[in-house]
Amino acid sequence: MKRTFYLSLFAVIIITGCQSKENYNSPDVEAIRNIENQFAEAVRTKDLNKVLNIYANDAVEMPPNEPIAIGKDAIKKGWEEWFSDTTYLHNEITSKIDTIVVSVSGNLGYVRETNHYKVKTPKGIVEFDDKCIYIYNKMKERWKCTVGIWNLDKQPSKTN
Repeated sequence: MKRTFYLSLFAVIIITGCQSKENYNSPDVEAIRNIENQFAEAVRTKDLNKVLNIYANDAVEMPPNEPIAIGKDAIKKGWEEWFSDTTYLHNEITSKIDTIVVSVSGNLGYVRETNHYKVKTPKGIVEFDDKCIYIYNKMKERWKCTVGIWNLDKQPSKTN
């Protein structure tokens, strides 16, 4: 019985120490939320410099149906191409943060969110959604995105 108690206590300590904190009022969660809100606004207004500001220099981005972009220069190229696509109604993009989790150590976090887009087609506006994960690392007391990955619920049809 004693052994079971100590093993259970040890397991609780280990599990508790490894858990992440999803505390929506913590300064780190709020800092990431603020970055994500600024990022969403920068995407809507096609402000490339503000978009790139969230990324670490060695960040990796994995957009759907595209090659992996490694490093800020490659990420910049991808955003430039996307912003130049006039079929997207960038100013109408909406983003919803589903969750923000920060590690107990306070130097690693992630955001899970969904986005809603509109695309102009010959037959009218097509709407679609994506879901994404952004992983953040705290570097010199600043949060920077190191990995971004997303996929579409359904590929928008630009030929409809």
